[in-house]
Amino acid sequence: MRREAKNTEPVWTAIRDRLEAKRKETFEALRNYPRQVAGCDTHYQHLAERRAKISGELRQLEALRRDNPAEGIEKFLRESAFIDETVVPGR
Repeated sequence: MRREAKNTEPVWTAIRDRLEAKRKETFEALRNYPRQVAGCDTHYQHLAERRAKISGELRQLEALRRDNPAEGIEKFLRESAFIDETVVPGR
């Protein structure tokens, strides 16, 4: 089991790095967003929701990595709104 987890480490790292990049991009967009009228800007709300979803996927990624390293990758790729198989090395 431990060896299997080691073989999947580059995949988990690639997925996490891509999610972290998307999260950083979203944080920057929110930080640089022009001052708004509360509740009136749907694009800002969309960015805030995206930030929350990315953070949730990062938590899910870590849980799957910890609990089921081999099969967790496939499950995560099927369910992720931000990651697809093109992120995975060797695919």
